Amino acid sequence: MTESLLQAYTRYFKKCFRPAAILILGLLGVLVIGYIDYITGYQIGFFLFYIIPIAITTWLGGLYPGIIISFASIITWFLADSLAGVTYPNYFIPGWNAAIRLTVFLIITYALWYIRILNRRSKELTEFVANDLYIHLDNISQNLNKLLENENQALSSQQKDIVDAYKISTDMMSALIDSILDISRLENRKIKLILREINLEELLNNALRVVSVFAKNRQIKLEKCFNTQQNIFYTDFHLIRCILINLLNNAIKVSSAGSPVSVVVDSEDDRKIKISVIDRGPGIPKNIIDSFFDRFAQIKARESGLILFGSGLGLTFCKLAVEELGGRIWVESEESKGTAVRVVLPVGNK
Repeated sequence: MTESLLQAYTRYFKKCFRPAAILILGLLGVLVIGYIDYITGYQIGFFLFYIIPIAITTWLGGLYPGIIISFASIITWFLADSLAGVTYPNYFIPGWNAAIRLTVFLIITYALWYIRILNRRSKELTEFVANDLYIHLDNISQNLNKLLENENQALSSQQKDIVDAYKISTDMMSALIDSILDISRLENRKIKLILREINLEELLNNALRVVSVFAKNRQIKLEKCFNTQQNIFYTDFHLIRCILINLLNNAIKVSSAGSPVSVVVDSEDDRKIKISVIDRGPGIPKNIIDSFFDRFAQIKARESGLILFGSGLGLTFCKLAVEELGGRIWVESEESKGTAVRVVLPVGNK
């Protein structure tokens, strides 16, 4: 009960403190710009810089703090001009200037706030659809498990293979949806890691099993190689499993029929392990290697004539997830010879 009250007070404090802090910082920014405006004089047109605290406050704090900063900017600008001794032919001109500038500031404030709202609604819609799909896929997966586990169900060998293929496909789709949902959480640092003891070989077998049907359909041979005695480490099973499935899935997509895709495990040292997913595909052009894990890397891939490796969201997820686990990820590639994506992760402590 005490913990719940503490959490409620903490949330309330954050909810009240954050907008207030943003507003105060915005006002301080306006004062700094107003002082510079006063020193430089009206000839330079420094008033355009008032847009900076207005934009930042609106984007981070919302519409009303943005409106307050807009009015504060006009007042500060007017005072800066007055203290600098600026004179006008009549009193109508400063009032007109103030009205025009305030209108511009308010339009910018509303536009930024509306863009922010649309962006948030788009993310919420994506998460809603993904969650809904995940629920239906989980129901399908559970029913398929019941078919496979029901000893009284007389399934032929071919029927079991079909059911098993459907089960693996639903697992792949679930992993993809997990990646989409986790990208937003990882970017906003809102994901909670669940660290536990993981058997690396069992983890790899699980990931390879999920992509096995896809590999079989594309006539790709899956290989694994252990060059380490370190088989137990502590990490988040969900994240590392999704990382491996995404990397294997991408490697299979770019591989030609009959070529292998390999997973190689090495020891960096006593505290780190290295996992490499290697394909013998067309490789990656040098001009897009640096942006390989970017959210929209597939656009550059199309421009380079590279076989598409999907939406690119899976690769973005992999980078964010590896970094969240305290590791690093990079790519090594040579055109027409293949690509190796390497992941180094800490072994961790229990």
